[in-house]
Amino acid sequence: MMKSTCRTTRNAFTLLEFEVAMVVFGIALIGLFPLTIVQSRVLRSLEEKCGTQGTWYLAPSTDRWAQKLGAAATLTAADPGPMPTAPTLEVDDGGADYSDTGWTEETDAAAFYDDRRRAAAGEGQTATWSFTDVPDGWYQVQATWTESAQQVDDARYCIYDGAELVGDTTVNQQTAPVGEEYEECVWQVLDTLYIENGSAQVKLHSQTDGEVVADGVRLALVENDVQILSVDRSLTSETVTVHVQIDVLVPE
Repeated sequence: MMKSTCRTTRNAFTLLEFEVAMVVFGIALIGLFPLTIVQSRVLRSLEEKCGTQGTWYLAPSTDRWAQKLGAAATLTAADPGPMPTAPTLEVDDGGADYSDTGWTEETDAAAFYDDRRRAAAGEGQTATWSFTDVPDGWYQVQATWTESAQQVDDARYCIYDGAELVGDTTVNQQTAPVGEEYEECVWQVLDTLYIENGSAQVKLHSQTDGEVVADGVRLALVENDVQILSVDRSLTSETVTVHVQIDVLVPE
């Protein structure tokens, strides 16, 4: 028995299909229309600002919160100059911002930048690490040293915010520091303090009962952890709504 297959073809849309297609097309146009308006406004604003010939610059915001939230740069005809460099927040015993009274320089491959200073047992010897142009904020004051049984177990560090004594702590230099690693050295937190006078000093005092070692000191900025969850921008204005999650890390 022979079977025959009958195929049918359609060369046009039905009226209903055409109407549905037009509705979908109209919805697409409605969605694109506000975006087109916003784009045209942005272009018009840019043309008005850049209407004259010359060189224009994009200047990033100097506000730290604006930087965190990804705020747009400002368009300006004036050269904003280079961005300010971050202050030096680490000082080694061999650096220009370090000073002492009678400490002996020693080479040590395990030390920060391969050197350190040592004060023999006795009183009156002080090592000082100085920090300038320090932005206001919370800082972990950290120190590193190489351990030795000849060293004291109560090395005293005094921390100053400007000229004000704000921290006084001791560490055991007979054992290795405990903390995070940086530049192949481990750094122990001496204290977490708020610096607001633009400068800071850390002073280490010699002891009568043993040797004391001076190596590197750091100021590590402590900031809250800010995560941007979403950013919503209005289609009819320049209003931007930012939803963030903040993990508070600085002391209360």
